[in-house]
Amino acid sequence: MQFSRIVAVVFLMFVSASANAEPRKAAANSGNAGGYIGAGVGIPHVVYGKSSLAYKLFGGAKVHQFDIAKAGKLDLAVQGEYINFGNSSVGGASWEQSGFAVAAVGSWVIPRKWAGWAEEKVAVLVKVGGSRVAYSSSHGNDYTSTGVTHGIGADYSVTPYFSARAMVEYYPGSYSVYGISGVFKF
Repeated sequence: MQFSRIVAVVFLMFVSASANAEPRKAAANSGNAGGYIGAGVGIPHVVYGKSSLAYKLFGGAKVHQFDIAKAGKLDLAVQGEYINFGNSSVGGASWEQSGFAVAAVGSWVIPRKWAGWAEEKVAVLVKVGGSRVAYSSSHGNDYTSTGVTHGIGADYSVTPYFSARAMVEYYPGSYSVYGISGVFKF
């Protein structure tokens, strides 16, 4: 029930922000309409055993941008993702763990006047949403955990159309990932 509420809130944020077509049209004319896709790898901390590598695929769309007078820009995006926590083994059983999430992602671009070295290419990211993680063993035991996912990280824009991202993310069922991603913006 909690997962469906989170998905509904994120969906309503997307719909209400997309109703304001003029700023989106201006963003499209500037060369960055706000859509993005990405892929990443990371070090997972899983419930059963130890997994060597996690990967994720994600995509999203910027739904609103706030210009805060002296504090820079704050972007709000909706993101969907698939994450594979890798395979692990414990007690003679091998485990497969993966999940998906829908989240709101806020990014605050550090203004030049606060940090000249950043040149408005560095952003602080915060992610909050809902996710479902499934894990199954070779002995036939299957489990599912649904709940809140959250994370914090940083994004560095290498070009206007590509950025590198580092995140620490937490998923339901005591899963966490420390990872890096490449993000293609369009």
